[in-house]
Amino acid sequence: MMQRRLLLGFCLLMLGASLPATAVAAGEPLTVRVGVYENPPKIFTDELDDVAGFWPDILAFIAQQENWNIEYVHGSWTECLGMLASGEIDMMPDVAHTAERAALYQFPAESVYTSWSMVYVREDSAIQSVLDLEGKTLAVLKGSVNVEGPNGIKELVRAFNIQCAFNEVGSYGEVFTQVASGAVDAGVVSKDHGYQHSDEVGLVATPIIFQPSQLYFAFPRGASLTPSLIAATDRHVRNLKGDRNSIYYDPLQRWF
Repeated sequence: MMQRRLLLGFCLLMLGASLPATAVAAGEPLTVRVGVYENPPKIFTDELDDVAGFWPDILAFIAQQENWNIEYVHGSWTECLGMLASGEIDMMPDVAHTAERAALYQFPAESVYTSWSMVYVREDSAIQSVLDLEGKTLAVLKGSVNVEGPNGIKELVRAFNIQCAFNEVGSYGEVFTQVASGAVDAGVVSKDHGYQHSDEVGLVATPIIFQPSQLYFAFPRGASLTPSLIAATDRHVRNLKGDRNSIYYDPLQRWF
């Protein structure tokens, strides 16, 4: 009997040593570091200095169900992607899948949202088609899939043999600021940012609409938490999207 107890105790000790400390302590929340950049209404810092938007609402529900403590890490879009690649953060919302990104980050099976991109101009602008971008300067979000990705704006103008310049900035807010001030002729933003903020700065959408994208939570490749985080987010996102009465559709309506 004593030998069996000693053997059981040894096995439990070894099991505990092989698990993360967060998993050993019963009931202790798992801290999950999440990148946040400024892209309202999808994800942004509000006037109370809290992280708000569609993605944080979805993540808050998952975190509550999984006993996660979400620790937001702020940065620009490119800074957040850099932290994701290095494992400084555990997940990043609002990431479109591309082959290049799949080599750096791990994507789950379930997408969370679908978006596309648009070109915005001042009300007195004559830009109405891709051909009108000849010789113009466009403000764009540095590192965004709608700039560098397949079917992004650079590939679009190249396909039409259009010569134009790109001014890469750190946020969609800066894109709109540059267009509104006259520093550039046009700007590329996601449809959601455009719909939410174009009236505030007196800009209008052009018929130049391109690159529909499935958006995901993305995770660092090879990180110890990645498999369990992907399994949890996939399970919850699949269930939330499949239930028309779930909390998924409340923030969808609220923010978009």
